[in-house]
Amino acid sequence: MTYQVFTSVSDCADLWNKFLPEDHYLNAFNCNVIEESQLENVAFRYVLILNDTQEVAGIAYFQLLHFLAPHYNYPLAKNYLLRKIEGAIMKKGFYILVCGNMLHVDSPGLFYNPQLINATLVLEQLERFYKALNPQPHAVLIKDWYEPENIRWVKEFSYEPWSDDLTMKMFLPPAWKNFNDYVKNLRHHYAQRVRKARKNFFPIVRRELLLSDIRDFSIALEQLYLEVVKRQALRLIIVNSNYFVEMKKVFQNDFRVFGYFLEDELIGFSSNIISGNLWELHYIGMRYQFNKKHWLYFNMMFDAISNAIAEGKSELELGRTAREAKAVLGGIPVYFKNYVKIQGIIPRLGVKFLKQNFLDTAGKQWNEKKPFKA
Repeated sequence: MTYQVFTSVSDCADLWNKFLPEDHYLNAFNCNVIEESQLENVAFRYVLILNDTQEVAGIAYFQLLHFLAPHYNYPLAKNYLLRKIEGAIMKKGFYILVCGNMLHVDSPGLFYNPQLINATLVLEQLERFYKALNPQPHAVLIKDWYEPENIRWVKEFSYEPWSDDLTMKMFLPPAWKNFNDYVKNLRHHYAQRVRKARKNFFPIVRRELLLSDIRDFSIALEQLYLEVVKRQALRLIIVNSNYFVEMKKVFQNDFRVFGYFLEDELIGFSSNIISGNLWELHYIGMRYQFNKKHWLYFNMMFDAISNAIAEGKSELELGRTAREAKAVLGGIPVYFKNYVKIQGIIPRLGVKFLKQNFLDTAGKQWNEKKPFKA
């Protein structure tokens, strides 16, 4: 067996798409959208795994991240000397190789034909690929593994489970026909909270942005997005103004962006991805100076709930961050199986501190919230 590596999906699009089922989320069309966004500090690798007859038996999609200080709450160290050491290390940063799509929830990067190859043989070829990479990755993450009963390769290739990875999701009963049905099913305290948020929302105006609007507001969208991102403990991948334009250009009505205006000034936005029965609240941005008075964040969440119900969706994806706030809305955790391999003592210590910092920021009381009557 052998493998071939490409740095752009356009160089292998025919073989790549031919191997995948029709409309698979890893198709070249979808991968190219992210490439065209030209994200900083992110490169891509597309691996075709070939059997003895040179037939494609599997594919692997990788995002290679150069992890630097902007990707987390820098600095982590409180001690002056340790901060100096941390600063010196982060000038060079670390390389993290992710098999999967960091921009989307539940997006594995591996797909193979079990009649031609098994997981162990796939990982065996990927080990060869890792060793040939320049620069060498300090960590390799296999994201959203979808065969929980097939994990023999984890120990065989020295991976470890990356626990506590979850997203918050709402499951919307078919009996709900509008936002009022959602509110009626909340306990009194939570329903009162919704009414207060909606009342404080005035006089902000929400309107959907067309492609031309997204182009016109692209820099503002990026700035609003970054204002949210800088408050997150960990941000492995950071999008830019191109991303929102490319997503709308390609996915059209399946990618919807709503702007929040105060006296004609854009002070916030939400981006949303629609796929089958799922409505995903994707990236948001806001000017935090207006958040406390107008409850911007919660109103964006309520708008997503309202849209998902109105469109007849059965699931609403809320994302990985701000778990307590999303639990208050009615979100529940959905866990994923990730596996990581870390090379070296310093990267291993760094991952340990980053992970703990993320969990501390995520909070510990979120799983105690019970907003619904039943």
